[in-house]
Amino acid sequence: MSSAATKKPKGGKKKGVVKEAEAAIKKTETAVRKDVKKLAKEVEGRRPKNIGQPGPAGRPPVALVQSRHGSGMVSREGRGFSFGEISGAGLVPAVASKWGLRVDMRRRSVIDGNVASVRSWAAHPSAVGRAKREAEGVERGVEKAGKEIEKEAEKVAAEAEKAVKKAGKEVKKAEKAVGERAEKKPRAKKKAS
Repeated sequence: MSSAATKKPKGGKKKGVVKEAEAAIKKTETAVRKDVKKLAKEVEGRRPKNIGQPGPAGRPPVALVQSRHGSGMVSREGRGFSFGEISGAGLVPAVASKWGLRVDMRRRSVIDGNVASVRSWAAHPSAVGRAKREAEGVERGVEKAGKEIEKEAEKVAAEAEKAVKKAGKEVKKAEKAVGERAEKKPRAKKKAS
């Protein structure tokens, strides 16, 4: 018996279709990731319209921090207020920064005196309403961006689902073609006369 008759048919087409399907799925996943990153950057870049307005009247307070000096503790002027102090005073750190309040992103401590000074500075009647409006504007912007991201994610998920279904159909088609080839008997060799 010849070696051609004993060889099994190669499933090259099946492997090619599967690879194409996997490549299509990978391409769709990559596109989804890029879209999500792009939308996330857009959300970070958005700012409420009212944020540029001036803050409370008067100069912003100075942050005081505790430091060790010799055998005791000394209060000195800090670089800025921590996020905890600003939040404790009822302000949004981004808004407080726009108003001219110095923010030190590295500090984690919350000193009660600093919270009280920020609260009294921000308690000016014009600042209270403005802070609420700006915080609501920031929240609305985040909600709107979140809804947009959800819509985009749904679109991308639908596209991915379509690609997966299409790839499944192609795989079934390839399996059927490979099965038909396997069922066919190899041709008998003609005897030389």
